[in-house]
Amino acid sequence: MIKSKFLKLSHSDRWGAIKKIKGVLWHCEHCGAIIDGGKRPQRMFMGSRHCGGCDGMLTRRTNGGQGDPCHYYPVKKKEAVTINE
Repeated sequence: MIKSKFLKLSHSDRWGAIKKIKGVLWHCEHCGAIIDGGKRPQRMFMGSRHCGGCDGMLTRRTNGGQGDPCHYYPVKKKEAVTINE
């Protein structure tokens, strides 16, 4: 699944797809930074998770029962580029 197809999914469907996608690095949807060395994203419960590159919210969850957003996207490992700052 390529980035554009993944980003067209609803946040709920993204979380379902994450479990099936392999051989990729996970990036911040806001700035493109590789998150946690590219490891598979995990849902957040009772808190929020922000990108270390841009401080954009990656996911959050409160006790209100709403669906948690998924602001990640996959890039195949061989296509991912790490930018040194």
